[in-house]
Amino acid sequence: MLVSHRTNKDLLDQVCKRLGFRSHTFHSVDSNGKEIYHTNVMMCVSERYAMVCTQSIRDDTERESLIRSLEETGHEVVHLTYQQIESFAGNALEVCNKQNEKFLIVSKSGYDSLTEDQRAVIEQSNEILPMPLHTIETLGGGSARCMIADVRLPKNID
Repeated sequence: MLVSHRTNKDLLDQVCKRLGFRSHTFHSVDSNGKEIYHTNVMMCVSERYAMVCTQSIRDDTERESLIRSLEETGHEVVHLTYQQIESFAGNALEVCNKQNEKFLIVSKSGYDSLTEDQRAVIEQSNEILPMPLHTIETLGGGSARCMIADVRLPKNID
């Protein structure tokens, strides 16, 4: 979990304990050295890979610890650049349909910023579905993951 003014370490530890997870905290800054306030700005963790702007984690120990933790849990690390997170590549979300097929939802600008090698790693696990979200990204202050991560529909909806 990214440590910022939005982070409550005690609450994080309680949630992790209850879910059987281990918390992992680090600090991250943007290309201007300003604190990044939320992990979805600089990182997307899927079932098999993690797209991370590792250069935004300036503390070597924190950066190496995060990479090691991701690799130990079976994630291939896809290193994102500052330009890529500024294009919202980190603000993506892996989703799954009723047939258990996995997809990466990402904005078109985030997708366009990815290299062919990065896309190849992602496509080993799931299809990438780029969405045109220019208006949301320029006026709304978020992107794909912000739009869908907290949507919860009742189970009885057809």
